[in-house]
Amino acid sequence: MKRIILFPLLLLYTNCILSSLFDKTKVNAGSDGSGLLLLALGGASPNGISAGEPVGGGEVTSAGTTLRSSDGIITIDIPAGAVDETINFTISKITPESSVFPGSFLPTSDAYELLPSYRFKKPVNVSLALNTTSIQGLNLVKSKSLGFSFSSTSSIDNAGRFPSWTAHESKVEGDKVVFSTETFSIFGTATPPAGNQPPINSGAYYYFKPGCAYLPYMVRTQVIDPDGDTVHVYLITGPNNGGAAAIQMTREGLTNWYTANIPYEAMASSGIQMQVTATDSNGQTSFVPSSTIFKYPASSNDPIFIANYDRDQDNDGLLCAWERDNGRSDTNASDVGAATDSDGDGIPNSSDYTPNGEANPNIDSLQIFPAIVTMDISEKVIFGAMASLGGQYRYVNASYSATGIALDGNPVGSMLTATAPSTFQPSNPGTAGVVATVGARNATATVIVKDTRGPNNITNLSAYSISQNKIRLEWTAPGDDGVFGRASIYQIYRSTTVISNNTNCNGVLVNHGLTPKNSGLPERFDVPGLSPNTTYYFCIRAFDDSGNINAWAGTVSATTQSVPDIIPPSDIVSVSATSLGIDKVKLDWVSVGDDANVGIPAAYEIYRSTSPITNDNECRSAVEILNNVTPTAAGTPATFTVSNLADNTVFYFCVVAVDESGNYSKWNSLTTATTARANQAPVVSVVNVLTTINRNPVFFSGSSSSDPDAIACAANANNYVYSWTLLNKPPTSARTSADITGANTLNATFAPDVAGNYVLQLTFTDDKGVCGGTNKLSAKTTTLYADYIGYVNVSYEYATPAGYVYSVPVEGVDYERISQLESNLTPTECNQRPLNNLCVSSTYRLIPDTNGMQVQLYNPPVTDYYLMEQNGYAGIRDGFWTTADIGMPLRFDGNYFFNDPWPNGQLYKRVWNPTVTWTASGNVGFKTDAEWNALQQDVAAGTKRNLVGTRF
Repeated sequence: MKRIILFPLLLLYTNCILSSLFDKTKVNAGSDGSGLLLLALGGASPNGISAGEPVGGGEVTSAGTTLRSSDGIITIDIPAGAVDETINFTISKITPESSVFPGSFLPTSDAYELLPSYRFKKPVNVSLALNTTSIQGLNLVKSKSLGFSFSSTSSIDNAGRFPSWTAHESKVEGDKVVFSTETFSIFGTATPPAGNQPPINSGAYYYFKPGCAYLPYMVRTQVIDPDGDTVHVYLITGPNNGGAAAIQMTREGLTNWYTANIPYEAMASSGIQMQVTATDSNGQTSFVPSSTIFKYPASSNDPIFIANYDRDQDNDGLLCAWERDNGRSDTNASDVGAATDSDGDGIPNSSDYTPNGEANPNIDSLQIFPAIVTMDISEKVIFGAMASLGGQYRYVNASYSATGIALDGNPVGSMLTATAPSTFQPSNPGTAGVVATVGARNATATVIVKDTRGPNNITNLSAYSISQNKIRLEWTAPGDDGVFGRASIYQIYRSTTVISNNTNCNGVLVNHGLTPKNSGLPERFDVPGLSPNTTYYFCIRAFDDSGNINAWAGTVSATTQSVPDIIPPSDIVSVSATSLGIDKVKLDWVSVGDDANVGIPAAYEIYRSTSPITNDNECRSAVEILNNVTPTAAGTPATFTVSNLADNTVFYFCVVAVDESGNYSKWNSLTTATTARANQAPVVSVVNVLTTINRNPVFFSGSSSSDPDAIACAANANNYVYSWTLLNKPPTSARTSADITGANTLNATFAPDVAGNYVLQLTFTDDKGVCGGTNKLSAKTTTLYADYIGYVNVSYEYATPAGYVYSVPVEGVDYERISQLESNLTPTECNQRPLNNLCVSSTYRLIPDTNGMQVQLYNPPVTDYYLMEQNGYAGIRDGFWTTADIGMPLRFDGNYFFNDPWPNGQLYKRVWNPTVTWTASGNVGFKTDAEWNALQQDVAAGTKRNLVGTRF
């Protein structure tokens, strides 16, 4: 189907280990070592894209500018601050193949490549004029047109990207598509036929685990459904050359982004295979990559990723992702602690579904995803098993088999058992089944395989005249793949010169509005607008839903009926076009007669296009404009104003006269006008997702937002209006938009008050300046995930040798786990151990509350605390817990933790079961286990302490 090069796009979260690798913005073709460029488009390009012809370019500085191709089709508005240097860009025009874009989207403009590949600091606006003639002639749905790009340059940091074309969130404004981008690349527009379309994966990214060596741990993808259908998205992943599991991806709030974590079991030393599938509510499925399986790190084609991928840097036998998730380091082999990994797979038994190397865990439910797939013969798809036990997810290694006989009697396809046992490779058109088996359970997916063949050729087209200006065409509908299925689009041409083969199947592209019937059914269409007593030749070709087209061979013609009047009106040669603003063009011409320049014609027909109209065929293929022009005598002036046009767009027009007998004048001229520029909406740029683990204020930045056409419109930035609002919040939250600090600036702060998801929106209203139209507003949301590990009310006491000193409660303490040491003992076994032996130790940082922790516990006041869990108890200590201390043997020995870094006499607390109920006690002197146990009994009985806290 579509073959494209792979290029890494790097994620929006930066860590200190990787940041030095991703500090370049400019990437020239052929450069290396930056981590940004994989393959320069100058040396390799996606399938269906060939070398183009130069159509301009220009110099861009930090002040910003506007670039426009010499043919006026593509316009790029670059805001101030988008670049730090002076760069000369070149623009080349390319004609894409019909099958280059995802799904059944067909190219409806030329593609334009801009070099060098470049990453901007702010979004830029791209406007591309649509080929309205193609849209009309192929009966496509213009309102669903999208802008697409293919780039070799990163738009976000610290991640890689699956290979695919990117469909941008686009606006269709009249006869053009407008979208924003942060990289220069190949741009084009595409439009689908009528009917339901599959979802479009608009960029899928794999994120690297902080603190690990280029180890992917999470996948995010943006999925757009052209029809607005409900979409289910799955990550199919597993070890390279192994089985795969299906992970349902979670939608990020109200956005089009979906997220899933890669399971530990997929993080193999051989690498990770990945594919993202998206299925809509009508069963339409798309997947990315489509023509191959993404096998990290090799498929990244990035030498940095390939050379530095390491699942276990410190060689302690533990998977780096597991270590980081459990508060450990992958550069310190001595922190292995008591973690036990019986099967040596790097996943300790505590997190391993098959701790003893079993082939599969026990399960009671098995599903396979994707459940229904429609695919081309050039594509491959990974199938993943989703299993559970008692409703809890289990990672399984299913075995896979394929069934199904193709239309020609051969197998539809097979599983690539040698290298990818869960990958299906089609070989023939037809319907197949893919069966996943785990033990006694199995699940089956349905695969419908198309191929790259177009519909069968139309060989029985017939034509006959039914009036002086109409000819009827009849033929048998072709299939989708050969004679099977149903084609998607008809392309009908007529000509007054002979059409005999595929090469000369051209002329006037007939506008028809037909949707092909099922293969073998009769089709009929009456071609209107013909001249009397004229012989016309016809050809018909059909597209399938992947852009494959059949061929034409043969000669089919018919002659319209004669009428007494065979003299057409004279050709109109004096049309002038004047732009009247952003959406209107005035046409003026000299009237002609009915018979040449004698009499008054019956009507005028006016056509427009975004492509040049230089002859009669191009004129009659263009989009007709309904008009109310009243014809007058030859030689008198005539005028008509064309409305509802796109702004800043080059339009071509033609005018022809028709008499009462259906005779038409001819067009052999060139009339063009460019509408004025209208103000375009600004671009709002915010991070899609933020996370926090406390109630501290979170910084929201919209500083990358821009008004790309500010220079062209001479906009006044002092008139810009910014506004942050709180759209959604957890049910128990008391926060409102009034709690946003800096709500009327690009950068704001907001502090969540409870755990949950918060959705904030930034709106940006620009200034139209000297451009037409009005001030425009854009908005974008960002989601904040607030996750508190704990929030408790704590009472405390400070102990002296003379006795216990009680004080006021300390309320509002948040805490987060920052490290953990654990053995293989169960919690029950742990609680039975002597107090001075290490069992389970987790370190938590207590986060001060402004109204609570700033109290005088001792002199000086203490504002930074650590909760140290041990043997079912925990101690609250002040001080600093350093990296060197993590992993040291810890045991409680009287008034201090043995081997801890703090001197005797500082504040500490003895706490029982910190996640549910808190009690506190202390003593400068030594206490035995028996004394501590007796103290705990007193606390439980309420006879000696009144220090009980409340869990959040």
